[in-house]
Amino acid sequence: MAEVVYPNVWGPGQLFAFSGFDGDTDWFHPFVGTTLDEDLGFLFHLKVPRRLWCEPTSLAVSELTARVVTGDCVEFSVRFSRGASFPLRYLFLDCFTVVGETSTEMPPQVRAEGSALVSRGENVTTHSSVGEHTSLVTEAYGARLFFAFSFSPTSDALATDQARKALEANLAGLQRRKLLFYSTLPSMPDASDRRRRTAGKAVSVLRANLMGPQGFIPYRWTTPDRWPHQDLWLWDACFGVFGYRVFSPDVASEVLEAMLSSQHPDGFIAHRTFPTGMSEIASPPLLAWTCYQLVRFTTDDSLAAWVYPQLVRFVEWVLTHRRADGSDLLSWRMNDDPRCRCDESGMDNSPRFDRGLPLEAVDLNAYVVGEMKSLADLATIIDRGKESREWKARAADLADAVNTRLWDDAEGFYFDREVGGERVSLKTSAGFLPMWAGIPDRPRARRLVQHLMNPDGFWTAFPVPSVARNEPSYRRDMWRGPTWLNIDLLIVFALREYGLTEEALQLTDRVLSGVEHWYGRLGSIYEFYDPDGQTPPTELDRKERLTSGEGIAPVRDYSWSAACYLALATGTL
Repeated sequence: MAEVVYPNVWGPGQLFAFSGFDGDTDWFHPFVGTTLDEDLGFLFHLKVPRRLWCEPTSLAVSELTARVVTGDCVEFSVRFSRGASFPLRYLFLDCFTVVGETSTEMPPQVRAEGSALVSRGENVTTHSSVGEHTSLVTEAYGARLFFAFSFSPTSDALATDQARKALEANLAGLQRRKLLFYSTLPSMPDASDRRRRTAGKAVSVLRANLMGPQGFIPYRWTTPDRWPHQDLWLWDACFGVFGYRVFSPDVASEVLEAMLSSQHPDGFIAHRTFPTGMSEIASPPLLAWTCYQLVRFTTDDSLAAWVYPQLVRFVEWVLTHRRADGSDLLSWRMNDDPRCRCDESGMDNSPRFDRGLPLEAVDLNAYVVGEMKSLADLATIIDRGKESREWKARAADLADAVNTRLWDDAEGFYFDREVGGERVSLKTSAGFLPMWAGIPDRPRARRLVQHLMNPDGFWTAFPVPSVARNEPSYRRDMWRGPTWLNIDLLIVFALREYGLTEEALQLTDRVLSGVEHWYGRLGSIYEFYDPDGQTPPTELDRKERLTSGEGIAPVRDYSWSAACYLALATGTL
């Protein structure tokens, strides 16, 4: 068995949060940090942000080595020019407390917001705002300096009491338990050190983004990112399952249960759920496919029996409520926001939706064909042969409609069509999704692959761009051009299903190499990437934030990117 290799790249903005794998989390009072740029510490994203960091003394540091950098455990080795060295650790003890240690031999300055230099003996520093109280408590034992930084929504006194109790923690044992988690990864003995470390980083991202049961969500659940978002997003969670199942199939099943737990009696499942409610729009329907793939992976047929009725109700809801007017195809619900015309599609700001008109959407219809085929497979597993045959027939009918209405034989590509109007002749990554659903015959699939492998269109340094590189509307802005790993995962799956093994391997290699490159440089796994592999993800646009001066940058340590990377890197797709 190959040695466990831990992620160890320190970079700004990496997620630091207590994991639902280890205990309760608190959606109502999130105590979540991200790594600082220059200082060795974290910014905690409270309403009034707080920092916890370490400054070496005025003696020059000759060597600073990050030994472990995960979402809840960080360890540095710091060496001074005169030869003395000390360790520096930060560990999440519970959802409100960070504990750590360094050395009093050559003491660094451990600081929290507003704190003074830490000295020998107990030192307490508090910082308060309405409903937010933090306390840093330090104490020296011989040559070791321990510290605890705690949050309370109630009072300074409670935060300080929590921190004092946390100083009793066995940090070495706590760290061993956290790092033991990474031994659950497939060994990957033939992989490069860079690939194994990036896989460890992907596990770290998924670990940190797992939440505990709370409110309307009675199971452990996954969020795409603990900051700036922290809710359960249906589409994201489906892809998250493909990552969690690599190292914890039980949690993957629980995440699936969490997604289904909020279903309405009529079958509707919201695109976003949180402990106090849910959104009113739907999401790309991938639940049946996700469940079937999990059943295949775990060989646990009992899972199929209890989820099948709920999955049927969900697909029937989509078929009933997203039927395009006067058409046998389906259409997304559109928005009025010009920066996000169709968040229900998941491709929020794609130029597909710029005119704001309802579309016979190539991706929605492909997803539903895939869902009906997966329902047929699940029905077979639970001995409902008649229903399986019915689902296959319904999938075939919808696939025929997609080929009739949305295939352009002159271009050899699938396009959206305006309801009651013309095709939208814009090449986007959505045009490959019928292949994922098994809709095209082999000659059509071959023509799609010609587009995929065209360097002027989709075959970029880091494929697959969400809009073809040679389209006039291509921009480095979210779904207007950048590469998304969830779509890459679906395309790789499609290529394998059509027996196009070499093309699948080539695409997988480019995708993995792209993620590894930016992780090695910046320390994070990102929401989306520059197809050319040149612009750092942090400098890409996101719903025109660079021109408007509003909004957020592409999110760091994004769950579905980590999950898709992990599934591809470990060969478990």
